[in-house]
Amino acid sequence: MEENYRTRLEGDWIIMPTPTDEKHILERGFDHTEYLAEIVGQVLLPDARVLNGFQRNRKTEANANLLDPSMQKGNIRGSIELRISDLELRGKQILLVDDVVTSGATMGECARVLRRAGVRRVEGFAFCAWWIRKTT
Repeated sequence: MEENYRTRLEGDWIIMPTPTDEKHILERGFDHTEYLAEIVGQVLLPDARVLNGFQRNRKTEANANLLDPSMQKGNIRGSIELRISDLELRGKQILLVDDVVTSGATMGECARVLRRAGVRRVEGFAFCAWWIRKTT
């Protein structure tokens, strides 16, 4: 897996963790997605810098509590923004890092915000993927 990602991630990259709720940071005493982004950087992209550049602009329900993917996307839509200048990201390649992907709504929203800021390429890396399959 590591070699596969290294060939896919050639060139200059910035690693950005998805935003963590401030409440969870206070509970843990650290930002776990930023920590995971640092690990990804050490292993896959040692020359890349980690930039914690997202913030939430409103409270949202934890997506893991919402079973319907369309509810997750609606929950996250418009709730994430950059806390850094678009100029710092324009034309860059960004590797998004998250701990768990359920519907992809958070990474999708982060990618949307980045594209709006002029980012050239966005890739995602998650430590775990979790899907709920509806049964009839």
